[in-house]
Amino acid sequence: MKNKTTSSLGFFNYFKKIIGWHIYGYILLNFLVGLLDGLGLAMFVPLLSIATGNTANNESLGQLEFLVTGIKQLGIELNLATALGLMISLFVLKGIFFYIRTIYFTKIRLVAIRKVRLNLLLGFKDLSYEGFTKLDAGRIQNNMISEVDKLANAMVAYFVSIQHVVMLLTYVVLAFLSNWQFAIMVGVGGGLTNILYKYINKKTKEYSRKQSLIGHDFNGNLIQAINNFKYLKATNYFKTYERKLKNNIWVSEDISFKMGKIGAIAESLREPMIIIIIAIVILVQVNIMGGSFGSILVSLLLFYRALAHLVSMQNAWNNFMRTSAGLESVEFILSEFKHYQELHLRDEISSIGTISAKEVSITYGQTPILKNINLDIAPRSSVALVGESGAGKTTLANVLCGLLPPHKGEVFINDNSLYNSNLNYFRDRVGYITQEPVIFDDSIFNNVTFWAEKQLEI
Repeated sequence: MKNKTTSSLGFFNYFKKIIGWHIYGYILLNFLVGLLDGLGLAMFVPLLSIATGNTANNESLGQLEFLVTGIKQLGIELNLATALGLMISLFVLKGIFFYIRTIYFTKIRLVAIRKVRLNLLLGFKDLSYEGFTKLDAGRIQNNMISEVDKLANAMVAYFVSIQHVVMLLTYVVLAFLSNWQFAIMVGVGGGLTNILYKYINKKTKEYSRKQSLIGHDFNGNLIQAINNFKYLKATNYFKTYERKLKNNIWVSEDISFKMGKIGAIAESLREPMIIIIIAIVILVQVNIMGGSFGSILVSLLLFYRALAHLVSMQNAWNNFMRTSAGLESVEFILSEFKHYQELHLRDEISSIGTISAKEVSITYGQTPILKNINLDIAPRSSVALVGESGAGKTTLANVLCGLLPPHKGEVFINDNSLYNSNLNYFRDRVGYITQEPVIFDDSIFNNVTFWAEKQLEI
């Protein structure tokens, strides 16, 4: 089930295709949240200098000292009140943008899922009957329900990953401006963690795909059990058939537990790895490179945040891998819907006169079902198709009703080719009673009228 969406860039383009430029708006909002948070943290240093009366602490700001310089150039005296006021203002602005980002993502997520569901519904509606018979009903149902939910969760995880990436890069840039040597060492340490998470993500992806396949199989078996319930009950074969369903449940549970263990490992390693990396870098910076702790104070604050977002991003990406198989599965079924899409031509059949079948043949694989059938049905006449079971009576009826195009030959309505016209206009004039009862879970009125508007009695 591999397709072009399976790379990081492919996933980005996939979501961009659904939500358009809004993905860039989301990235911008994350940048603003990270920038305001980082600048707010940097204000702790001048605040500490004011509290202790030691301006040497400002050296840890590095290039970020423009904050202090800019405040003074505006003619504002830097004291405890102004430092606290500026810091509060930065974090209030951060909170406002955080709220906007959350609401913004909620909206685009709902719009995206609506578009996917409508695309699935449209693809299913335009699916040809012949194409429908070639697809697994369980896979169709599983994609339109369970896999869409997985896609929604995958979208959440992907955008959370974007959020952490943007925040991470923002903190890294600010940390470089403060102390580039310290930033490089922490960056190398953080990069080493990707080796472990790359393996974790690979295993999660494998299990996710297996779980989607099991879901397709379970839904297919369940649909068959529902459709054949009367037979299974009357023959007491249900106890035999339920083994297939139980096996699907057990296998799905086992896969879910394995993914849960992998997720637990990734989550439990987050805090220890952050502290270990920062502790090692502090020891190297102070004891080996001879730097002072004060010179790395701002970088330390920023990189603690950065590493937290790095590990959170890795965990979010692992969650995305866990659910991304739903995205692949939905895209695959949509491509199949498109492949088996029924063509609707412009020519219309406004009325039904003589129905003629000329040399009509149908084969399933190598087995002929209908062979060179010739038939004329005059208007207002009744025709009965008589034959043994499996002779092709239903297949011929499906051909004449515009459901199944013949593999050879042609069907004519009033000397017009049926399958070279808009079939929906013809079907609007056809009454069709199947061998199976067609009863919808609704009122008798809606079953009889097919949801026609009720007329007021006069």
